[in-house]
Amino acid sequence: MNVANRRALGVIGAVAIWAAALAIPPYWDTFGEHYKPPAGSALFKASCMTCHTTMAGGQHHNAYGKDIKAAMRTRQLPEVTIELLSNLESKDSDHDGFTNIEEIQGGFLPGASTSHPAPKEGQPRVEKAPKANEVSQLIPPHSFHPLAVHFPIALFIFGAFLEFLGKWRRNGDLRRFAIWNLGFGALASLIAVPTGIAAWLRVGFSLEGNLLIHFILASAATVLMLAVAAWRRKGELDSPFYWISLAATTSIVAAAGHFGALMVYG
Repeated sequence: MNVANRRALGVIGAVAIWAAALAIPPYWDTFGEHYKPPAGSALFKASCMTCHTTMAGGQHHNAYGKDIKAAMRTRQLPEVTIELLSNLESKDSDHDGFTNIEEIQGGFLPGASTSHPAPKEGQPRVEKAPKANEVSQLIPPHSFHPLAVHFPIALFIFGAFLEFLGKWRRNGDLRRFAIWNLGFGALASLIAVPTGIAAWLRVGFSLEGNLLIHFILASAATVLMLAVAAWRRKGELDSPFYWISLAATTSIVAAAGHFGALMVYG
């Protein structure tokens, strides 16, 4: 092999090593430095699969990785922190009956239900995974909030649009149709709010960051929607205070939806 070929192979090897190093994200560095997985353990060998479903990483996360991503969105964190990892230690992400910290300390994967410590002698492991016949299988952790929340947002905002359009065009039919949209939108919020609270409690998010803002805005929007809809049912209103209240309520409804979307889509 001549000198040129050896140099070319050397460059290729260096690039490969550099690329491999870049492939290991700082998330794993933070995790590894904090927990120091036992050498030779499944967790030590897992690397990216601690949080992902494949060694290639990417967008597909296991149960533990999904909890980390959800916590990052809620706290608006650009990267994994030790505090965030610590907050997830008491959770059983993969529903195998062992907390995340129990599995991590034993060198097992907190995101794989098949990787866990052996039950203590004389103490059979309690299976925490939901059974097929349990209510938790019928009601997912999000408690149908992503489904319910679209109705008050869409109906009320569309009702406000019809109300303003009917006022501008002096069209009584549009304004009468607006009443139904405003009313049903306000009533739908009485379903969206409880399902949202249930989702928050069941998923275990901390009431901070985007979630706190979303909670405050959604609570205020519900009260205002009900008040405006009840006020509007008294007849066509043309006072400046009514139009200001309608515009403000619509803005708060939209803002609540925006911060809710940030928690899901980032």
